[in-house]
This record gives sequence, C-alpha cells and structure tokens, in this order.
Amino acid sequence: MTRAAFDPLDAPGAPGSHPDRPGHPSRRHRRPRCRVCGLHEEWCVCPILPRIDLPFEFLFVQHAVETARPTNTGRLAHHMLPNSRLIVYGRRGETADWSPLEEPGADYRLLYPRSSTRRLSAADWTARARPRLALVILDGTWHQAAHMAHRIAPLRGMPCVQLAEGLTSHWPIRHGRAPGQLCTAEAALRAVEALGHATAARHGGSHGARRRSHAIHEGRAAIRTDAGRRAPRGRVLVDRPGGPRRGAAMIRLFRKKEVHRPTGLGWLAIAAAAALLGRPAGVGLYRFLAPSSSDRSGMLVLEGWVHDDVATHATAAVRDGRCRRVYTTGGPIEAGRWLSEYGDWATVSRARLLEEGLDPALVTAVPAPAAVKDRTYASALALARRLRADGGLPDRLVLLTTAPHARRSRLLFARALGPGCRVDTWAIDPRLFGATNWWRSSEGVRVVLSETFAYAYARATVFFLSPASEDEPPAVVPEAP
Repeated sequence: MTRAAFDPLDAPGAPGSHPDRPGHPSRRHRRPRCRVCGLHEEWCVCPILPRIDLPFEFLFVQHAVETARPTNTGRLAHHMLPNSRLIVYGRRGETADWSPLEEPGADYRLLYPRSSTRRLSAADWTARARPRLALVILDGTWHQAAHMAHRIAPLRGMPCVQLAEGLTSHWPIRHGRAPGQLCTAEAALRAVEALGHATAARHGGSHGARRRSHAIHEGRAAIRTDAGRRAPRGRVLVDRPGGPRRGAAMIRLFRKKEVHRPTGLGWLAIAAAAALLGRPAGVGLYRFLAPSSSDRSGMLVLEGWVHDDVATHATAAVRDGRCRRVYTTGGPIEAGRWLSEYGDWATVSRARLLEEGLDPALVTAVPAPAAVKDRTYASALALARRLRADGGLPDRLVLLTTAPHARRSRLLFARALGPGCRVDTWAIDPRLFGATNWWRSSEGVRVVLSETFAYAYARATVFFLSPASEDEPPAVVPEAP
C-alpha cells in the first residue's frame, strides 16, 4: 500500500515552520533541518532508522502543533513503517481528508484507552473480520489526543484497543506525566509486537530504540546548547557556522522547569493535613509570640499604647505590693493629638493609672521621641536613659504589654538596656481574641501575622541597633499632677 497523496514532510508546517503561518519560522534559528527527524542536517539520524515491512497498515493522526516540533516521533514512526499514512488535524485554513479512516474493507482499531477498551493482542490480526487491519494511532500530547478522539467523527465510534500495562519508555527527549506513557514511535513498535510480529518490533524497538533515541538525544542536546541553553554535563558546545559559540555568549534569566502539581487526592490530603495541624500550629505561633513570666514582682514597665484592661493589671500589681514602682513608655500620639491635653502615650498611660488611685510618686512617664521605624526600641532607649538618671539600671524589670507584642518588646528592651538588666514579660491577651481563637477574627489575623513578620525583622536587625549611651541625658517632660 502506498502513502497518502498528502505528505506532511512537504507541508509548510514541517520542522522549522510555524503550523499556522507557513513560511514563518517558529524558532529563531534558521539553519536547515532534516524534514523527517527534525534535527539540523549535520545531526540527522535518518540513516540509522530501520524500515519495517508489515502485512497491516498504520494510520497516524497528527495534531498540527506537533508538525513544527523537532521532538515529535510520529514522523519517525511514519518513516520506519512504509505501510503507513499520516493525516494532520487542526491546520488553520485547511480541511483534513478523513477518507483513509472510512475505507470499505478495512478493519480499524484505535489505539486509545476508553471505558470499553480491551488489550491489543495477536487475535486482532489472526481473527480479524475483514481482510485488512488498520491500526490508528493519535500523535500528540495526551490532552491533544483526547481532543482529537472526541472531535474527529470517524474516531468516535471506532473500536479501541490499548497496550499492556507497566510498559517502560526508553525515549529521553519527552517524558509522560505518568508511568507507562510512551511516545508515538514506541507505541507503534509495541503495537507491532502485540500483534505477533515480535521480530520486526525488536528490529525497531527495545535495545535498538534505546540506541537510536540516544543518538537523537545527543543531536538535540547539541541543538539546545547551540540555541543558548546550558549544555548537559559531558556535552560540548556546538560552533555556529561563521560565528562564535552562541551558548557561551548568552546570559540566561529564565529556564524551563518541570512543575509537579497535586492530584485531586493530593489536594484532599493537603486539606486534611491543614485541618489536623492548623489549630495546633496557630496556638503554637501565638504562644511563641507571647512569653510570660510567672514572677511579676519588682520594677514594672507599662507600654503606654496598650488598652485599658492591661493598665488595670498594673494597678492591681502595685496595690497588692508585688511592684514597687511603675514606668510608662510610649511615643507621640499620631492621630487627634491636638484634641488631647497629653501629647504622648507615656503621659496618657500615667494619667490613667493616677485616675485609678495610684500614688503619683510611684508612677513615672518616660516619653520617647518621634521615630519613623523601631518605635518600640526608641521607647526602650528613653527608658534606659531615665533609669540611669534615677540612679542606675535595675538587675531585673517586668515589661507589661499585650501578648502578641511581648516577644518583640522583650528583644528590643533587652538590647537597649544591655546585658546587665534582665527583662521579663507579663503578657496579657487582647480583649477580642486569644491563643485558641485569633484566626477567627480579622483583627486577630492582622495582629498575629503582622507581629510575626515584625519579630522576624527585629531579630534580623537587632544586632545593628546600638544600646543606650550613658552620656546622653534623658528626655525630661513635665509630669501630670
């Protein structure tokens, strides 16, 4: 049987041309290529391809996108099987001739897995109902093959067969997404073997296929190197005729990389893991940000910007005798300052404690100057200067603040006060959320996540912060009566 009158190797979409724009190269390199194997002519492997004569026919239905790909193997199978025809599907502006798929007297079998698919065997050749067996193979990716099997009318009702499971591919150029997926040429040779022509299949497949695919792989690796991609280990760069080596001159900013995506079962496993581990992880993150000491006696430092419930704990600690003195810290009030008689959070917090009945002699406001960044550290520096002015740094102090802010405050206050003063924290939960439910409110999510990133930033930059100097005087502000 002869080939079809239309030969895709003579079509405008052959290797080196765009399938939808005849005459326009799809790649920027215009060196002549072999019209069968798709390699540059100096790397052509057609002489080592076998010719396999068979008593039955192969029909390759090739997707138009594959006609311009040098990695396509449908052309190789068409070249190795003289008793074969190749039809191109999806070429823009052209209508394919499907008459080879509807010839009377032919017993067609489509090599494609469907629900009613059975395994291809020698019985398809020896016990065929009609005098001529024609095996149809779809040439394209799995997505393209499914599209063609659904859209091409003669293929919809065609009996389907499939190869045995667990087959291994020896084609190193393009890889399937799942084990057992073969390239078009390997599928054709496996089909020949399944139909009882093992000798012919061994002539074109198995060890011979590995040897030929290795030669093609060497040639295409050289082409990729010549196109400016990185040469595989052990390969040499190929010189372009009349010019320098292209691979050595190119600076690559991007590269292709295979990406593995979860399957439906994988997404289900990820969701189950998130449901099981999400709550413990959230509680653990909150407790990491909120260290709290059980010993809350001694000198107490209250961050002035905290809410009133936290200040109430300071009042109770002074009244029951656990704390002998309170220092309030904080920077300028940024919003509505002109509406208040107090210009900073430290003074506001002191006035709040005095309103609750504390002795003014026990509460000292330590305002901090305005700061663009590291406002907590600016408050810590102001406190260190004031403590030195009042007689020196204590051996230990307790820092009262909100829970998510505690670890970062402890880090920055310890840096400002120096190694001679131990800083412990007294962490109080905010009014709206706590360790076991912070992810249920937008306020909790915003505070906890922002404090997480803020602590990471503080940990990375704390070594560049200078401790308070003993020679610098403290900021002096009038205290509220």
